[in-house]
Amino acid sequence: MLTLIVGAFISLLCLAGTVLMLTWLRDNLVAKHSPPVAVPRDIIPSIIGLLNLNPSYTVYDLGCGDARVLQAANEKGSRGIGIEKGIIQCLKARLNTRADKVQIIGADMFSVDLHSAQRLFTYLHSSAMQQLAPKLEAELPKGSVLVSCDFTLPHKKPSRTLRVRSRQGIKPSYQLYQYQF
Repeated sequence: MLTLIVGAFISLLCLAGTVLMLTWLRDNLVAKHSPPVAVPRDIIPSIIGLLNLNPSYTVYDLGCGDARVLQAANEKGSRGIGIEKGIIQCLKARLNTRADKVQIIGADMFSVDLHSAQRLFTYLHSSAMQQLAPKLEAELPKGSVLVSCDFTLPHKKPSRTLRVRSRQGIKPSYQLYQYQF
């Protein structure tokens, strides 16, 4: 009888451990704010153009994925800081950006201080943009520029919009929004 009780107890512990592990994997391996969809490489020059980069700027990519926008910014001489919560995406970004001027931070974008951000890029779902808007308004210094792909910031009018055709993306064109702060 004791063996049966101990066996049942061990089975319950294993089940509880499995549930905890699956919950942790769900919360930490995949970013919650947007699915990991990469920006097509053929629209990156348009993104870089809207960011109005020079070598003194640091580009922040919130939800940087594989960090391809940061790589392009680095090629133009700018520093890059990628914020990525998804562990797999963060590791991929770190492997893709071995340049001294690119840093990948494994963190939730809502916990990162943006007071020194001059240039930002996002490709985040509308719900994430809505959550992010108050943080951007509160923390970004005057003169900062945000470029968002496909999703707008609520209650803020873009200073410029640009529709860009793509042959590499999952759809034929993308809408870029430039915001001045």
